[in-house]
Amino acid sequence: MGSSATWKRIHPASVWVNLLPLTWRTIRQFWPVLILAMVGGQSGFHVVDMLVLMATVGVGAVSSFVHYATLRYRVHDGKLEIRQGILHRQSRVIDPARIQNVERVRNPFHKIAGLVEVRLETAGDVRTEGLLSALEESAALALIADIEHARGRVPQEQDASTEILRQGMGELLGYGLSSGSSGLVLVLVLGAIEVQSLLEGQGQEPVVALEPAALLGLCLLAFLVSWLGSALFALLRHWNHRLVRDEGGLHTEEGLFTRRRVEIPLRKVQVVSAFEPVLRRLMGFGTVYVETAGLGAVVGGRRRAEAMIPMVEQDRLGEIFHQAIPAGENPWTAPLLPPHQHSLYRGILGSLLQSTLAITICVVALGPWGWLGVLLVPLGLVGAWLDFRFQGWRVEPDAVISRRGFWRRRTWLMARDKVQSVHVEQGPIMRGYGLGRIHILVADGQVVLPELAWGEALELLEVLRPHPGRGERAEE
Repeated sequence: MGSSATWKRIHPASVWVNLLPLTWRTIRQFWPVLILAMVGGQSGFHVVDMLVLMATVGVGAVSSFVHYATLRYRVHDGKLEIRQGILHRQSRVIDPARIQNVERVRNPFHKIAGLVEVRLETAGDVRTEGLLSALEESAALALIADIEHARGRVPQEQDASTEILRQGMGELLGYGLSSGSSGLVLVLVLGAIEVQSLLEGQGQEPVVALEPAALLGLCLLAFLVSWLGSALFALLRHWNHRLVRDEGGLHTEEGLFTRRRVEIPLRKVQVVSAFEPVLRRLMGFGTVYVETAGLGAVVGGRRRAEAMIPMVEQDRLGEIFHQAIPAGENPWTAPLLPPHQHSLYRGILGSLLQSTLAITICVVALGPWGWLGVLLVPLGLVGAWLDFRFQGWRVEPDAVISRRGFWRRRTWLMARDKVQSVHVEQGPIMRGYGLGRIHILVADGQVVLPELAWGEALELLEVLRPHPGRGERAEE
């Protein structure tokens, strides 16, 4: 059944293909030590600096060689087995039925050598359970075929697949321009202020005196840099993005220099969500995320969904949702139930508290100019009303729909046969308004419904309570 008792090894060229990624991993782990070694002491480049650089590259080279020399894998008795290590030896046995998705990655070094990296993700694991870098393309395809046979399925031919969506350059630029990071803007502005302080401390005249008008101009420049950087990153990461559907599930391919292909079996999909920030919504698009029980890659300390479609036309969002979870109504055409009226009052109270805090900070930092922060009060109140106005939820026999937010609207569709637990929460302010909020949990994910009356939330809790056997498909 697609089994092979013969132990196989990765390609010899993986030694130099993995050298740079492993060296970079070493730098990320020990960057404080490296910075102290490079900038400490006298100025100039010294023998110690050379030794530090050689040691850093040496650690990466040794790790890469050990990875090649010791890693062995095979599919035997319906299980994937992986062994590696010299001093710290590891032996893992992975049930193919528990593999949530398969990812094939090809960075520029893989492409030069004609190799590919295979990543296998299982439910609940914070790291990639099976990481094989690097294999020949034929060996990678043979391994994936063996895994499919072990699952009891015959891999489909390429001509059986259907391309659902392809992203053009204009769409990716729009995605990047609507993804500018406010955190980056803050870093740029604070960095400029810090440079000015250093110049003044050294008795030098700063290039620009940061009066309120100059500070506003600096913020606008920082936003521009953030938007342009996000656009460039979107082009590099999501270049020629394709969404493909076949009998086995969904596939996505993307990337200019590093090409990624993610394969997700439909039976593993638990939640599909759409992110529609107001700028992207005005463009007529939304971003779709497909999540399984696998944790996917972790970027910046945050979990990333297994598959992401950057820009989907709004009139096709429901279609893409049902490609991943063929259950429930279209969240953009089906009537959704509103939150409780008291949820608006709680939102208004929260907005006033946030505005008061923001005004206080502005006055302390900017003096009399800070009182312009009073303009945040009506903006916050309008935002609270819009957030309440566009929330909605719907519970169907086979799916749950939830929508929250206006400025950064999110819509979720969850398959009810994947629900593992449900609970209702009520904080002190919510208790004062007689509200409750329901959390519906699947493996490594959840959907939160808008705030409801406490009695209604308790009744809905019984309706959503998982039946015996429900959720087992997510653990297969």
